[in-house]
Amino acid sequence: DDVGKKGTDIILGGIGGLLLGGGMLLQTLGLGITTPSNSAFITTTYVVMVPFVAWIFQRIRPTFKTYLCAGLALVGLYILTKTPGQMMHFEAADLLTLAGAAVFAIQIVYWTYLSKRMSVKMITFLPFVFIAVFTLIIAVATGDIALSGSNIPMAIFNVALCAIFPTIISGMFQAAGQRLVEPSKASIIMSLE
Repeated sequence: DDVGKKGTDIILGGIGGLLLGGGMLLQTLGLGITTPSNSAFITTTYVVMVPFVAWIFQRIRPTFKTYLCAGLALVGLYILTKTPGQMMHFEAADLLTLAGAAVFAIQIVYWTYLSKRMSVKMITFLPFVFIAVFTLIIAVATGDIALSGSNIPMAIFNVALCAIFPTIISGMFQAAGQRLVEPSKASIIMSLE
């Protein structure tokens, strides 16, 4: 039944949007209360989490090579994000960022699941529509929309530019790529951003 499939696709895409948007929200909240280097390091721990998430949800047992590569990626990211002369330290507030990383790990595994059931266009389109609606509701509910004194055409242009290139197009590449590689490899590739 075509109507039933469309309804199922909308639900599956909404879950994908909830995961991606939730990860972004937690990461953004965490970034507001920790240092950028801690945020980058903590967020990228999703690389190490993905093999475990895939093992739990998809019964894809990670290989030793996957663990080795994930560990090397984590060490490399630590080296790149550590500020010289400062010790890496964690505060309770960093848990928001860590929770965001966990949600991103689940999202990566979930998008691999979706890539075998939906077209790349639908995997990209549905979650981003959900995120747009979800964030608009949050902005209206919290009163974080200020239109007075704003250059509306420029604001629309900037939002469209940020939505299309770094978000939607990269999402299409991610969805297409995840059809071809297991979640653990996808997470390592995505950590190279």
